[in-house]
Amino acid sequence: MKFWLVAFAAVSALSILPAVPLHAGTLPDISGTWYSGGDRSKRCRIEQSGTSLTLRNEDGWTATGNFVNPSQITTTWGSFGSRTTITGRISGDLQTIRWSNGTYWTRGGSAPQPTASPTPNPFREIRLASQSLENKPQGKIALVSGWAAVKRDGQGAVVCVSFKNEAAVAATRVVFQFTILGRSGNELGNLELDRSGTFSPSVEINGWPSLRDWQGGVGHRGYGDNCKVLNSNVAALPLLSAHTVTYQVTRVEYADGSSWRP
Repeated sequence: MKFWLVAFAAVSALSILPAVPLHAGTLPDISGTWYSGGDRSKRCRIEQSGTSLTLRNEDGWTATGNFVNPSQITTTWGSFGSRTTITGRISGDLQTIRWSNGTYWTRGGSAPQPTASPTPNPFREIRLASQSLENKPQGKIALVSGWAAVKRDGQGAVVCVSFKNEAAVAATRVVFQFTILGRSGNELGNLELDRSGTFSPSVEINGWPSLRDWQGGVGHRGYGDNCKVLNSNVAALPLLSAHTVTYQVTRVEYADGSSWRP
């Protein structure tokens, strides 16, 4: 019993001893330049005076702080009425501070990687327009939408259309002619799209809706049937100077044996 009382007295005496105060000589030196997330373009700074700290983050915001113990600091960011307390844990090699908000600072940092320039699209879009002011259906074939593009090196072109048969009988063949025009309206060349199939009345026959969709292959594989694609190993002057493409329906054949020409 006496032994237990002596032990209890010793533990009680230890429990009421004051905490050992922190001294600057027992603390690590974390002053200097730091980098948020290890990114050298995000420079931060810590100034250390005894147990007190002054910090500045990559955005120029400042904070005051102090050591809790040799491996932990507490910081206060913001001004009166809008203060945030963030604690940080210092790594054993003094190279990293991991903050309680999920971010971290490092002594060394990697140089920021240069942003890669986007690869330019090898095609440039040009305007697709009707040859007439009225833009009326030709041979009961109405153009619903369309687009055109030429390769920047003059070695290719593509025109895609969506159309609808407005006749009372199904069409079995529709021929489009596309005329390439220069900036002054001069004719540079022609492309032809010859579509065969069963094109029921009032049903849209769709092609690729945009250059991006065509290049990415996004959509129904049958969309390609409504496109005229020209590829060449040699640059063509008409394609290099192309500015506009006009369209015209030049022939329609119907399931009842009749046909139409302009």
